[in-house]
Amino acid sequence: MNPDKLLDAIGLLDDRHFSEEQTAKPVSWRRRLSVALAAVLALCLCIGTALAVSPQLRKLVFSIFHIKTTETPPAVTASSPTQSGTAPTQSPLQELGIVDIDGAVEAMYFTTDGIVLTYDSGFYTCSRTDPDVPATDAAFWEIRSDGIVNIGAERIDFTLSHGDRSFRILFDYAIIAGRLCIKVWPMGLDKNPIGNGWNVTAIGQRTDVALLSVPVSTGTDYTHDYLLLDLTTLETTDLLSSIDRSDLILDYLWLTDDLHWGLLTGIGGGDYWWVCDLTRNTLISLNDLTGVTATEPYFLDNETLVFQEALGNRRINLHRLQLATGTGQCLLSDIPLRQKGSPGYRGIQRNGAQGAHCLIYGDDGTVTLYDLRTQSKLPLTGIDPDRLITSESPDGSRVLLAYEERNDQGHLGYGFSQLGILDPETGVVRMLTRQVNGSPEDLRGWLSRDTVAITATDAAGNYYVYVYTFRND
Repeated sequence: MNPDKLLDAIGLLDDRHFSEEQTAKPVSWRRRLSVALAAVLALCLCIGTALAVSPQLRKLVFSIFHIKTTETPPAVTASSPTQSGTAPTQSPLQELGIVDIDGAVEAMYFTTDGIVLTYDSGFYTCSRTDPDVPATDAAFWEIRSDGIVNIGAERIDFTLSHGDRSFRILFDYAIIAGRLCIKVWPMGLDKNPIGNGWNVTAIGQRTDVALLSVPVSTGTDYTHDYLLLDLTTLETTDLLSSIDRSDLILDYLWLTDDLHWGLLTGIGGGDYWWVCDLTRNTLISLNDLTGVTATEPYFLDNETLVFQEALGNRRINLHRLQLATGTGQCLLSDIPLRQKGSPGYRGIQRNGAQGAHCLIYGDDGTVTLYDLRTQSKLPLTGIDPDRLITSESPDGSRVLLAYEERNDQGHLGYGFSQLGILDPETGVVRMLTRQVNGSPEDLRGWLSRDTVAITATDAAGNYYVYVYTFRND
């Protein structure tokens, strides 16, 4: 199995076992999430017109600065990466070179024979190993101005007795650029992927504690308990011990950084989304709380909830709710969810969930970037909507705009021919044109608000990691 397929098999098909920055997905076929979301409290009735416009709405102008030089990444060339690569600081990432492109973009190229996982602030690397045998050469890496730096990995290994079972909790973690990054090593997933599928994930910006989820058998299914894990003392606190959820089969929990609000997904009472107030130990279904058919909720921040109100026929109202005050607003009213080639609403991904921006596709082929925080609108003039791929930086300050190429069968995903990072505050995007040759490429995430990582596989099966830093000053 080549490194790319191995990464997909181990790092992507069940992301919750490997990357803190990627949204966890429940394993049960009955309870798949369409997106990974964040967490929450109440809601309001739709109050408004097609677009509620803030009095402070700014008139923004979108402009594209095309970088003159066309980039040719290593996968396009015929040379073997393993022959030209040199390993920096004993890294399994073999450096193929650092290229300055017109003073606008710095591109760093790597190849590897091992596993590379991308976080919003760096990489995790280890050699290929049996899933039940933790790698001994695991390391976290931070991309800095002077290159890639090994910052090590703290390994946690202890036995947790919970209910009538004992779990070996084993994971690596590091703090990269102020963010907690976690790679878990659950054992026995091939024997019982749900029953052995405990997980440890970061909680927003917190670096002192993490969320530990533990599967609990009901006899006919598995639910989950959620424990707050102190990373220094390894003490655990059952977050839901005072909340009656005996009738629920829980799949996942999202928390705000301050541990005030949580959003649970699971089966019970005819609903799927459940809101808990961890300061008052209350639990209520999102539908009962709102009085409407509410879905796809996530935290815009610790105090703000965004959710969709399903109207039927793939049309929604998009709401925003201030949790502290209970003040709500309908941002988009009676708008269709966009399908391929059609107008309507499309969210922009951030860490697997939706972010601070969304896209509005018009009947006339226009695309508008909409800020859910300020309600400012930025028409993306000249954008090709059919090949457009978007992603949002972890802090919500940047939006990636990229064009995907198609293979001979017309399927997208075979190279990003153009790549740029938009600063919505200025409306300016610097667009890099790339020479691609049909090799599959995947966006692996952000390393900073101006740095993105892409992976590629060439026809010979060589695996590449590309890091692009855009200079927007």
